[in-house]
Amino acid sequence: MMLDGEYIDYPWAADMGALCCAARAAAAGWRVDVFDSLAQPDSGWFDEPDPEDGTLHRVAGIPFGDVAPRALEFVAAPPDLVVVANHPFMWDSRRLASGMTAALAAAFDGVPVVMADCAVGGMLYVEREADRLLESFPGVAAVVAYSGEPAFADPAGLIAAIRAGSRLVSAPAEGAPATPMWDAIDIGARHAFNVRFFQEGDRPNPFGIGAGALPMLSSSGCAFDCVFCTSNPGRSNHGPGAYRAVPLADLEDRLYLMKRASGLRRAVFLDDAANLRPDFPAMLRMLNAMDLSYEFPNGLRADRLDAATIDLMKGRVTTLSVSCETADPAALRDQVGKRMDPAAVEAVAAAAAMSGIPLMVHFIIGFPWETLADVRRTLDFARQLFEKYGAVPAVQFATPVPGSRLWEMVPGAIEPEGQAAFQHSPSFVPAAMRPGDLEAAMTAFSRRMEAARLSKVIINVTYDCINSCEFCAVSNRVRKQIPTERIIAILDEHRARGIENVDFDGGEPMLHPGILDVVRHAALTGFRQVNVTSNGRKLADPATARALFESGITSLLISLHGDCPGVHDAITGKPGSFVETLAGIDNILALNRAAANPVDFGVNVTICRHNLDNIEALAAMMAARGVPKMNFQFLTPFGAAAAALVPDQAMVARHVENIIRSVGAGMRIYVVNAQMCLFAPEFESHLLNDLQKLGRTMVFVWEEEVNLFKYLAEKRVRRPQCTECPHFLVCDGFYEFPETGAVDGEDGGVNV
Repeated sequence: MMLDGEYIDYPWAADMGALCCAARAAAAGWRVDVFDSLAQPDSGWFDEPDPEDGTLHRVAGIPFGDVAPRALEFVAAPPDLVVVANHPFMWDSRRLASGMTAALAAAFDGVPVVMADCAVGGMLYVEREADRLLESFPGVAAVVAYSGEPAFADPAGLIAAIRAGSRLVSAPAEGAPATPMWDAIDIGARHAFNVRFFQEGDRPNPFGIGAGALPMLSSSGCAFDCVFCTSNPGRSNHGPGAYRAVPLADLEDRLYLMKRASGLRRAVFLDDAANLRPDFPAMLRMLNAMDLSYEFPNGLRADRLDAATIDLMKGRVTTLSVSCETADPAALRDQVGKRMDPAAVEAVAAAAAMSGIPLMVHFIIGFPWETLADVRRTLDFARQLFEKYGAVPAVQFATPVPGSRLWEMVPGAIEPEGQAAFQHSPSFVPAAMRPGDLEAAMTAFSRRMEAARLSKVIINVTYDCINSCEFCAVSNRVRKQIPTERIIAILDEHRARGIENVDFDGGEPMLHPGILDVVRHAALTGFRQVNVTSNGRKLADPATARALFESGITSLLISLHGDCPGVHDAITGKPGSFVETLAGIDNILALNRAAANPVDFGVNVTICRHNLDNIEALAAMMAARGVPKMNFQFLTPFGAAAAALVPDQAMVARHVENIIRSVGAGMRIYVVNAQMCLFAPEFESHLLNDLQKLGRTMVFVWEEEVNLFKYLAEKRVRRPQCTECPHFLVCDGFYEFPETGAVDGEDGGVNV
């Protein structure tokens, strides 16, 4: 068999179909020699140059050039037929493979060489154009399409048909699938390949594939008629299909033999729909009794899973997989053809979370009938499942496979031997969308998922402060602090979870007596980024500034809200605060200039009605002083912030755009808490919206922990214009402010 790195399904399982066909031929009384490129002592990943342009192609197994000579040496006697198992989607490296097939034809002169799909799944069956395919592979006499098992169950008839000139033999599965002929290969080398495949490659391994894992089928076919699938090749792919299950007693025998003879410890079922069988719970109990782990990578029907069945899989599956396709119930039922409600997927997500089983949910975007709003609805549903239940989304583009109903709707969208698009790029543009819409939606969704990874803990070490800012997010909080030893324990807890970034906030963290101790502990414990956010007044003392600078911080933010005492002091409510804060900024700038390893330093500005007209002058002032970074924060509705303090948001955006134009070349400028729709597209790279807070945990002074993104989202609302906004997936809408700030006892807030 041969395989390249563009194989879109499960490369570590690519030999299973060929071994099922080999088992059929052996059962018919023929001697079968199997040269499995995955089961060689040196199998793994290889880079092979394209013979025409030198482009490197990744190859899984052994190099294509080694196959023919090693296969010739492997075969004990001249064969009657040479079969090359060739996956239908192996397109990019066909020039590499054509040299191999030519070498095989020359090595076995006079013996027919055929290429067989040996496909085992509904999206892998492809309608073949035999003449076109054979032009690319000199020396190959014919193609065996689909599963191939019926053809190889009658080897004499197959050979006779090929010698009579048949160039295409269609052989869809007819009954229950065969047991793969694992005894025909070096099973130890095959298990070793599983390990090397993931250790030496870059493929994710959500299903725990390693030594002892082998693929198999407990059924073939599917009773449903999904628009993108080809589960029922050889017949009109409309209406209910055929579903053929291995009887439970036979399946138990097969597993027993594979366990004893082939070292099976993890059975990987590549069925189209394994739980269509009514005895699926009994099958799980049988697998558990045999002390086997198992996986269902192609996904189970969510509407045929209940909490009790899911609980049977606890501790046995690495990842439970289900398919949703779209969040639109009507489209899922009538146009996709899955005849299922997405609510069933959410019920599975809740049950899996309750059982502690990781869940993967498959989605497809870009169906011909979809609008951009439909796509966003699906991606938003995927996002909700992830954020509520931890269900990991697997999203791909709708890709027409020859032979599917989707292909009939969008014929020729991809060439049968063209680039596989599924996870990479759309192969067509739906009628209601513009070019680039799907890619933009997928990019936004990917950004949101990436941001969701927990990356930072923000600790409000104290609510004491020497300013009284008019918009203070914690103005209604009791003035207290977390004991130093408890902060150290919180740091240790989060570092043990893999968190590498910490921000010490307040109140004013420099008022905490143990601030230098906890910063040092964070640095020594392995936090890569250690930040302090301060109003800078204590840092007006050069000794204090140096002590903080040398304590282990990697970054520091100082808040300054005006370009003169009249503006800044009026906002902070403390005369003299401007002078002290500016002195603190100057002290840090001086330390940075003298340091071999300067800290990442910036100035925070919270924009309100009282400083809006001064922020451009403030930015120019900071740029002249050499401040390398400024954050311009839009107000958030926490603590004392009220509607009367909120300036016109569009006007704020224009001022900030002017700042970026005037001083942005020499200073990093970021915008925090703003709606992305307020800014022109060329300024989007400066926007740090709430999405960046998705991976952040906030620890309040009373030690309650919240996800910062979700905490802020509670104060956001979506307006009608949001549904068509290109930022829909990375923005939860607009903040709404109360007429007056919160009072003691009400929900306060957080410095963000």
